[in-house]
Amino acid sequence: MYTALFLLSELIYSYSLYKILGTLSGNCRIGKTGETACYLAYGLLTGGIYLLWNIPILTLLSNLVCLFLLSMLYEGKMSGRIFYVVLILALLAGGETIAMQIMREMPADVVSENAVYGSIFTVYFARLIQFVIFEIVVRIIGRRAHRFTVYQLGSFLAISVGSIYLEITLYLELIRERPLFVTTACIMILLVEVCIIWSYDMLSKEYQEAKKSEMLALKNEAYHNEIEVMKNQELSIRRMKHDMKNHCIAIEELAKQKDYDKIQNYLQEMLQEMETKQVWLQTGNIVIDGVVN
Repeated sequence: MYTALFLLSELIYSYSLYKILGTLSGNCRIGKTGETACYLAYGLLTGGIYLLWNIPILTLLSNLVCLFLLSMLYEGKMSGRIFYVVLILALLAGGETIAMQIMREMPADVVSENAVYGSIFTVYFARLIQFVIFEIVVRIIGRRAHRFTVYQLGSFLAISVGSIYLEITLYLELIRERPLFVTTACIMILLVEVCIIWSYDMLSKEYQEAKKSEMLALKNEAYHNEIEVMKNQELSIRRMKHDMKNHCIAIEELAKQKDYDKIQNYLQEMLQEMETKQVWLQTGNIVIDGVVN
């Protein structure tokens, strides 16, 4: 049971890696299916190395090499890849350190009486803390599309702190009487939090796509309006040329008759008519011109 649950925790950890690497790095060089397969392979490989040998230096080296290979999936400079690998290892170590420090504060008899369940709990508790840390980093320094607003960040922190507090409380109060229930609850809490973030990301992505479609429709409508404006302007220019020709003929006849008062009145009527012509906005931006006009 421990092996299966540990490998499951590694797959959850792989999802956290996917979030932070995929968000901070450039575009992926391979397709979505290949990318997912690489992260699954990473989780199973590093988890298997830990379970088979459980040598700290070997575990660290396997994580380091596999993380660097994962970073090669994305476009970017070598310096950026090295930075992200070091950053992830530092966050990973920080999350495990926090989890182990909290577990050390637990009563010694509680931990010793339930060694197996306590070990599973510690693994998932560490994964929960790492997931929270990774998400905070992604939302603060990641791409703008993945960032939280202040309200959303506050909500996420409230859920995360509540989840951590709930796991600690369950462990302290019920691990002696119902160790399997506490361990299962710990796993479910982590899965629920992962699902909440995943659902948020999916909704955010759909919202962004809807906004893009809305903006595209607005641009298309603006271009259509601008084309209509240009057609109307061309028609107006043709009419103006025709009218000016007639006006010039009329003024020429009046000039031959030396009827200067009529010429003056005629010119005033022409000016008044020109002032009442519709003026179209010309800002140089087709979208603005199309919408306003």
